[in-house]
Amino acid sequence: MSVGQKKAGPRPLACLRALRANQGGFTIIEALLCTLFITIIFSALFLTLNIGQLSSPANAAKIELRDNLRRLLDWITRDVRNTSRGEIAANNPSADYIKFRQVQGMDTQTGYYILSSDYIEYAYNSIDQKITRNLLDSSGNVLQSWEFGGITQSPFYTRDSLGALVVLSQGLLLNSGILIVDIRAEKQVCEVRINQNCLNLTLALSGEIKIRNE
Repeated sequence: MSVGQKKAGPRPLACLRALRANQGGFTIIEALLCTLFITIIFSALFLTLNIGQLSSPANAAKIELRDNLRRLLDWITRDVRNTSRGEIAANNPSADYIKFRQVQGMDTQTGYYILSSDYIEYAYNSIDQKITRNLLDSSGNVLQSWEFGGITQSPFYTRDSLGALVVLSQGLLLNSGILIVDIRAEKQVCEVRINQNCLNLTLALSGEIKIRNE
């Protein structure tokens, strides 16, 4: 070896060429080393393929989860901006529940809002981990219903007199005039194989909605 020339390190495939070149046979150590190198190579290839197969459904599931949360947050925001804090407060709001009629106009003689006859209701079920949006008639009958699954916590909050985040209640909502929606969701994605690999995806979206006063 000439001066300044670096000695080449061991290469995993060199042992395969050595198997043919070594006419005198192999020692047990040489055979074990070759087996180890081959095992490492195939393990790395298997891991790469495995991760690649799981990443595609995981990415698709993450996009779907994010889109569902965004749609739910947009719906709540749009609905709540078309009602009043007094209307929500009159229907027993909580961390899991809001119900209200939407404003359709203003009575110029009395100065009061003109409200729709139908109600919009959002209810969170912690057991089923879903939020249901219902359109109700004046008698409480469900006219239409939409469900959003995978929701892991109560979604409705407001702020107290000090500005701290607190669960929604009638009195606090009337004082603050703010509805804070904090939606957290989780979805499990599994690779369909004999040795199943699963990944838990979590995502959160939140928004602060200023509600009109009476």
